[in-house]
Amino acid sequence: APEGMSRMLGNLLGLRNVILLEPTATEMPGSGFGIVGEPEHVLPTEEFLRTVRDRLSLKCIRYSGITRPTVRRAALCTGAGASMMSAAKRAGADVYLSADFKYNDFLDADRELVIADIGHFESEYCVIELLFDILSKNLCTFAVRKRVNSRNPIGYIVPSKQ
Repeated sequence: APEGMSRMLGNLLGLRNVILLEPTATEMPGSGFGIVGEPEHVLPTEEFLRTVRDRLSLKCIRYSGITRPTVRRAALCTGAGASMMSAAKRAGADVYLSADFKYNDFLDADRELVIADIGHFESEYCVIELLFDILSKNLCTFAVRKRVNSRNPIGYIVPSKQ
């Protein structure tokens, strides 16, 4: 489920008091997309983004202007979640983590929140662990293995350490 991936990513980032960002009107209560929650500690925005980078072992994060000095509430959606930026604003998020933001999305963030593109592959990589847990619990008679060396099809040139 999409919200399961977002919840798992939120757990990796230590978000608490988590609720759905965009519930869907379906027969399944509690289903939807994305989450919003509170970080373990209120952090300056750049420090929060560095924490995200380090916890997820990211090569880089693209982000809009730092118009919110601290992060008290964070929203996220795995995969291409740019379309839910308005929901993140409505939820009172200081920062919205997702992927595949376009140039104009960074302008549209205005002063209401900071958007951060953590990468599509990187935001969904946690699904391997989620599926492994589900399959291991439900297929007791099968040996379930997970591939640990999946690679992003996109390469990055980043500044070398000096």
